[in-house]
Amino acid sequence: MRILETSSIAKIDKYKVVHKNAIRNKWVNQITGRPVFLAKESFAKLSKKFTEYNMLSGNVAEKEYNKYVDLLENVDIDFSAIVNLKEGTEYSGIFEIQTDSTSELIYRCKKNQLNMLSIEDLHLIVNCYIKTDDINISGEYLIINCKKPIDKKEDIE
Repeated sequence: MRILETSSIAKIDKYKVVHKNAIRNKWVNQITGRPVFLAKESFAKLSKKFTEYNMLSGNVAEKEYNKYVDLLENVDIDFSAIVNLKEGTEYSGIFEIQTDSTSELIYRCKKNQLNMLSIEDLHLIVNCYIKTDDINISGEYLIINCKKPIDKKEDIE
């Protein structure tokens, strides 16, 4: 926003709060030598612009945060569904489930489906359901490797 009194521009997206004692050189009119102060109307206009900018920025941040939390919740719901799958039941979440061998399971999904989550986010969620440190990105996929749970019936026999 242009400030007429000081022939300057206030960048409302680059603001910094400072104490009045930190302002060493006050604006002075070069012709009259008198100090230059921001008019009340200019300050009100600047304050209004700043409030509008903050509100818009806050709304954008809130929408992004909501997308992030929704994605976290969806991954949590998916892993809950995966670990509670009964034999013959179909799973239709974002992960593909593959068996690598008799002892390994691979869960994978396209990494762009989880673009807002970090590996640490995924590690926290996944480890609530299955214990693994093998979570990585390979090409365009996020891959989670883990050991198959041991069937309790086989343990008893």
